[in-house]
Amino acid sequence: AFPIGMRSKHKDCVIIASANTTGQGATLEYIGRNRLDAAMLNRFVFVRMDYDYKLEENLAYVTYKNVIQRELNDIDKSILGQSLIDFWLLRQVINELEIKHIISQRNLIQQTTLLAGGVSGSEILDIVILRSLDDETRNKIKENSKKAAVDALKKKLEKAKEEDLI
Repeated sequence: AFPIGMRSKHKDCVIIASANTTGQGATLEYIGRNRLDAAMLNRFVFVRMDYDYKLEENLAYVTYKNVIQRELNDIDKSILGQSLIDFWLLRQVINELEIKHIISQRNLIQQTTLLAGGVSGSEILDIVILRSLDDETRNKIKENSKKAAVDALKKKLEKAKEEDLI
């Protein structure tokens, strides 16, 4: 109840809450989280949501455009597209290797800002994506990313051959 009494919700009202954890307290990744009361947690339905690639593509496009202060040309779009593919591939590799390292939309915005500002992909990799990781882990991610990229390219070529495109 509110201090002014109960109020009815509007027929079109939908409330959505989100969190990085499920209310059970701190995790290795999110150490500053408090455990929530069971009665509080019981009020919610937990729906696991992964990253939205379309949203990330739009975030990257808008970020890049805001940095360069003009519409993207075909070269910009190609550079940005490859950057997104690399970002998603790195996130996938890190998850597959079960490395406790978050690659979030915040990192995508950082990467895109630096890319639009002329920073090289290898430097962005080191200062945005792999920062705070030890050399052994960095090398493991880089090596597995190369393998994953080659595998993805092979699959594309096989598909193109099946469709008689090449």
